[in-house]
Amino acid sequence: MQNKTIKRFSGRVTRGSGDGTKIGFPTANILPNIDISGLKFGVYACDIYIEKKPYKGVAHYGPRAVFGETKPQFEVHILDFDKDIYGELVKIFLGKYIRETMNFDNLNGMIEQIHQDIKYARNMK
Repeated sequence: MQNKTIKRFSGRVTRGSGDGTKIGFPTANILPNIDISGLKFGVYACDIYIEKKPYKGVAHYGPRAVFGETKPQFEVHILDFDKDIYGELVKIFLGKYIRETMNFDNLNGMIEQIHQDIKYARNMK
């Protein structure tokens, strides 16, 4: 990532609820190896290294209110990636903060916003 890295850490990919896959945006749910509780809730452009290979991604840290959750989670939608990586140790390099966590009235609003977040992350140099 040529952008300034805000935070860098490793973590294991765990199974989530599958909600991202159901709406067309599968995510890798990450259990960080460090305490990230001080990290600002929101959406970030990121690089995620899987088996030493970098991929661009869009990370979200915080509660997923649209799904009725209050506990913060860390998850990454990996761009142009479709492999089973459950249990893998990955490295995350958080870059530009895109936006704060939002509460959506419905899934369609959230899906449209995710498309915008992905477009933004893709165009970052």
